[in-house]
Amino acid sequence: FSLVVVAVNVLLQFLLKTMTEWEGYKNEGRRITSEILKLYMLQFLITGLLLLLINLSTGGDRADDNSFLGLLFGGAYSKFNSSWYLNVGYSIVLTMIISITNPILRSFLNYFWIGLRR
Repeated sequence: FSLVVVAVNVLLQFLLKTMTEWEGYKNEGRRITSEILKLYMLQFLITGLLLLLINLSTGGDRADDNSFLGLLFGGAYSKFNSSWYLNVGYSIVLTMIISITNPILRSFLNYFWIGLRR
């Protein structure tokens, strides 16, 4: 799940950058602020809230519902306990680590690619 979240975040980062450039800000600072705010909100929603809602159980039987809405509140955890932290918390931390190292790795790979093209 962590790799899917990171892949979606990278795709959204590209789309948000394109969308922010399309908005046509005349000031570079406002453009960057707008881009970062949008990216933060979407990453927060995708990484935190969606993972929380998918793994939360409301006690109803949603095992037969294969729709997206059936995924929500169909998890195995009705409260935060050690099992939740072991499974869901681990996914959140792993996603955060990958998200933190992703820009750094992309910069190194870009630098390496530029060096190879010379």
